[in-house]
Amino acid sequence: MGIVEYLMSIDTPSREVVHAVQSAVAWFDAAKLTGITVVKKKVAGAPGGTDLVVVADPTAPPIWGRYPVWQQKWAPGKSALRK
Repeated sequence: MGIVEYLMSIDTPSREVVHAVQSAVAWFDAAKLTGITVVKKKVAGAPGGTDLVVVADPTAPPIWGRYPVWQQKWAPGKSALRK
């Protein structure tokens, strides 16, 4: 159970808890990624011979990035450093 689910399980939440849940829902809506999915592909030379690749898929359910970086341009790379 995540923190938002926990907060939503409180029987009589305070105004602060209600605000926190509403803010979290707004963030989830604003940060969702649609129209893409992550698939495992065979890649020669990759550890284990596979890698995860993002592909277009208009029927995919929304997903959320694990580590969002706000208002910064960056590109993931093998070094995982911001560029």
